Amino acid sequence: MLLGLLLAVSLRAAHELVGAGVLPVLTRDLGGDALAGGFFAAFSAASALGIVCGGWLADRVGPARTFGGGLAGFALGMLATASAPTMQLVIAARALEGFAAGMVSCVVSAVVIRAYDDAARPRVLALLAAAWVVPGLVAPSGAVGAAALFGWRAVFYGLVPLVALSAALALPRLLRVDRAERAAPAGSRPVLADGALRAALATRGLVVFAFFGVEAFLPLALERVRGASQLEYGALLTLSALFWTVGAFAEARWHARIGPTASARIGTLGLVAGISLAALALTGALPIAGALAAWSLAGLGMGVAYQAATAAAMRTSRDGNEGATSAALGVTDALTIALATAVCGAFLGAAPLSRGETPVMLLAGFALAALLGLGSLVSATRLRAPAAP
Repeated sequence: MLLGLLLAVSLRAAHELVGAGVLPVLTRDLGGDALAGGFFAAFSAASALGIVCGGWLADRVGPARTFGGGLAGFALGMLATASAPTMQLVIAARALEGFAAGMVSCVVSAVVIRAYDDAARPRVLALLAAAWVVPGLVAPSGAVGAAALFGWRAVFYGLVPLVALSAALALPRLLRVDRAERAAPAGSRPVLADGALRAALATRGLVVFAFFGVEAFLPLALERVRGASQLEYGALLTLSALFWTVGAFAEARWHARIGPTASARIGTLGLVAGISLAALALTGALPIAGALAAWSLAGLGMGVAYQAATAAAMRTSRDGNEGATSAALGVTDALTIALATAVCGAFLGAAPLSRGETPVMLLAGFALAALLGLGSLVSATRLRAPAAP
C-alpha cells in the first residue's frame, strides 16, 4: 500500500515541478507574463474544491473509488493542457487538473491517518516527502530539456502514462483497505481541542504561502532579470525538492525530542532566511549560484516546518473522520497556494521583468510572503507533541 501512495505522490510532484520548469517557455509561446499567476492559481484554487469532495467521498465510499476517479480526471486535465491553443484554455485545463489532484492527495493523507499511529506517522510523512526527491532530481531539468527539444506540450503528454501506472500499482492495495475498513469494528482515537488543529493549520498555511509565493516566480525572475540558463533554473527546483526531503527526515528524527513548536520555528527561520538571500540574488548582490544555495536553505526549512505542522494536525483526527481532517489539511494548502501565487503574480504583473533591472515590485511581493511566513512563529506556540505512552 505504501508503495502505491509513494508513486501517486511522485506523480503529483513531477507534475508540479514540470509546470514550474516549462512556464518560461509556455508563456513565451502563448503570450504574456501577466497570466503566469493564473497558471498556478487556477490549479490551486480548484484543488481546494477537489480536496473537499475527496475528503467527503473517502469517508463515505472509501479511498479506492475516490483515488481512481481522481487519477482519471488528472489524466484528462493534462491532455487538455497539452492541447490547449491559448493561455486562457491552459488555465481552464489546469483547473481540471487541480480538482482531480486534490482528490488524489486527500486520499493519500486520509490513508496515512488511518493506517499509522502517532509514533510511526512522522516517518511515513518523511517517506512521502522523499517521494518528491526523484521527480525533484529529474523532472525540472528533464522538463526544460524536453520542452527545448520537443516543445512544452510534449512534456504534459509524457506524464499521462504515469497516471495509468500509478493506478495499476495503488488501486489493488486501496481496495483491500476499503474491505478491511468495512470489516473492522469502530475504534477510538483521542481528539485534541479545536485550537490545536487551528494552530497546526495556521502554521502550515503561513509557511506554504511564504514558500510557494516565491518559488512559483523565482525561476522566471532569474531567467528574465539575471539571464539564468535553463540548467540553472531547473537546478533551483531540484535542490529545493531535495532539501525539503532532507528537512522532513531530520524533523522525523528529532520530533519526539524537541517537539513540534521548536521544529516549526527552526524551519520557519531557515525558510525566511532563504527567501531573503534569494531576493538579494535578484538585485545582483549575489551570483546565481547564491540563489541556488539560498533556495536550498529555504527548502530545508520548509521541510522541517511543514512536517511539524502536518504531524500535529493529524493527531487531532478521530476514527471515521480521517477524510475530513485530510480535507482540512489539503484545503489549507490549496487555498494558500492559490492566494500566494495570485498575490505575488499581481506584483509581477504590475511591472514587467527586464534584464539587468532590479524587479522592485516582485521583490515587494517576496517580502510580503516572508513576513507572513514569520507569522508562523506565533501560531506554532500552540502545536502540541503526542502524549507519552
